[in-house]
Amino acid sequence: MNLILDLLVPAVLLLLMFVVGLGLTGADFVRMRERKGAVVLATVAQATLLPLLAAGLIWVFRPPPPIAAGLVFLAACPGGALSNYYCHLARADVAFSVALTAVASLASLVTLPLSAHLGFLLLGSAESRVSVPVVRILLQLTLFVLLPILIGMSARARGPAATLRWLPTLNRVCLVALVLVLLAVFFDQLGAISNSVVSIVLLAVLFTFLGFAVGAALGWILKIGFAATSSLALEFSVRNLGVMALVAVTVLGRPDYLLFGAVFLVVQFPIALLATKLIRRVA
Repeated sequence: MNLILDLLVPAVLLLLMFVVGLGLTGADFVRMRERKGAVVLATVAQATLLPLLAAGLIWVFRPPPPIAAGLVFLAACPGGALSNYYCHLARADVAFSVALTAVASLASLVTLPLSAHLGFLLLGSAESRVSVPVVRILLQLTLFVLLPILIGMSARARGPAATLRWLPTLNRVCLVALVLVLLAVFFDQLGAISNSVVSIVLLAVLFTFLGFAVGAALGWILKIGFAATSSLALEFSVRNLGVMALVAVTVLGRPDYLLFGAVFLVVQFPIALLATKLIRRVA
């Protein structure tokens, strides 16, 4: 199983980030400049507040060490492209969501290892002894995040019509591939957490709701309007599980760290869909 994951995870992340790049244009970054203050603050807030939130939940619930480590790395990851889809369903500010995802993904080269280090530093138990290889994570993220995003943007610039035609199909392929990876990890590691399933699910539910609340509160403080605030809330509650898989499996060789990500995806999906309906109704 480990050999399969070692081969599959980098391939899935390359495809995911390539598709993220296909969805970006120069106009997205022009719009970002119009709200650069909110985008920068939101990126910094994700990199600091979510690891703090993770550390607090771990301190309260005391989950098994692999689950605790998985939660820290999940919190340190940038927002996922699924948040853009949720914003579309909620009729929130999709352009703002795309800008947030793009900037957070690029900034993750630096923020992810530092945020993970911050999260572990705040823990006073065995989880704090997890070593975070900052340089190695930086190099891997450059290869598997930055480069495919740039290649995807270049491909869209060269063939915009073909890109728009194939983008929905590629998005579905990416989602299916990521779900298959996470399910493989979940069933492979299920025996190790059979006695803690309920508490792990509760942890995933709380992290999703609290992430949503933190994003919404930040939007309210920044006074950016209901649509953009909704985008911010969805962005904070959705993490890039492809990046998490790369760090857990390829960099650290610990697929058990990815187990919490698998539970999080199963829990977060229906909550996010419910949130989109509520946002649309309020708007």
